[in-house]
Amino acid sequence: MYCQIQAVPGNLRVPVMLMHLSQTSRSCAHFNRIQVADVNDDHIPDLLLCGNNYAIEVETGRNDAGIGLVLLGTGNGEFKSIPVTQSGFFIPGNVKCLQKIMIKDKPAYIAGKNMDYIQVVQKK
Repeated sequence: MYCQIQAVPGNLRVPVMLMHLSQTSRSCAHFNRIQVADVNDDHIPDLLLCGNNYAIEVETGRNDAGIGLVLLGTGNGEFKSIPVTQSGFFIPGNVKCLQKIMIKDKPAYIAGKNMDYIQVVQKK
């Protein structure tokens, strides 16, 4: 659903923590940014999440397994996680900011990464 279209240097941040549990998958990850979007054009709000936390502490260690996540809204307040292989929303790294922009009248998202490049993804 999403493709990579650009990468340039950048450094932005703001933390948030979210736990998503469902019958088919369980995961706990550090997400720094959540954007509300209508990913599948069904007029039901969906969520785009990205993050990680590279600040190492003795108690926690480095949290670096996140690669981005799409949660499709079901319309009744619940969300279904979509694998990155289906969504194409792949934003690995220490992401600290996610901002929606428009490119050629289509939504795109800029992800700012701490001590890394800025990544832009856009729906195909």
